[in-house]
Amino acid sequence: MKDWKNSGLKDILSGFDASNVFNLDETSLFYRLLPDKTLSFIDEKCTSGIVSKQRLTLLLGANMSGNEKLKPLVIDKSKTPHCFNYLNPARVRIPLPQNLK
Repeated sequence: MKDWKNSGLKDILSGFDASNVFNLDETSLFYRLLPDKTLSFIDEKCTSGIVSKQRLTLLLGANMSGNEKLKPLVIDKSKTPHCFNYLNPARVRIPLPQNLK
């Protein structure tokens, strides 16, 4: 089987300019989940309990050359997330698509 990471992907990307190849990553921001300490050591037991599930999903992206960074895209289940109660997303130009799943 061909090692696509080392040879196949390089062949595909060689036909594109580095400014036209983008990488996107999705991450979660738990805005209600504050840390109770700054560092935990290997021997320390972590406290278990109910953690906040209120989160926003962020989509971040940039091109391969690093000269173009995309604006973060905020994805939430509701049309207006609770964390934006006192902020109008349209006023600060934050796109807010919904994920109804």
